Parts: sequence; C-alpha cells; structure tokens
Amino acid sequence: MLNLVFVACLLGSDGKPTVDCQNYSMQFAEQNLTPYQCAMQAQPELAKWSAEHPGRVITRYGCKPLDLSGEQEA
Repeated sequence: MLNLVFVACLLGSDGKPTVDCQNYSMQFAEQNLTPYQCAMQAQPELAKWSAEHPGRVITRYGCKPLDLSGEQEA
C-alpha cells in the first residue's frame, strides 16, 4: 500500500502561499499500486481536497510506501 503525502500552505492576502504549511497524507488501499499510478490517482484526490480547503494551496506531493510501524514521515 502507498501513502499520498503532500504539503499545503495557507494563502496570504496576496494569493501566494505563506510559510504556514502543514504535512498531510492519504492512504491508497489498492494493492500492487505503483508510485506512478499513485501519483496519477492523486491528482483528482488532491483537487477534491483543495476544493474542500479553499484557504490552502498544495505546494508539493508524492507517494511513499505506507509505514506500518506507526511512525509516519511526510
């Protein structure tokens, strides 16, 4: 399984990202998903997330193997 990890920052009054950024993640439960497939499937999920969080902008994203040890790194 893969984890979609991304960074989203608050938008400033000028419409540009501020330095107030947070790490987020979403889990893709589909088995045998390659990182490329994860990145392609991420785009509509990130668009939906962005629509639900209009005050934030996603500045970067990627797919990483899910860490089942309980420690997540974003």
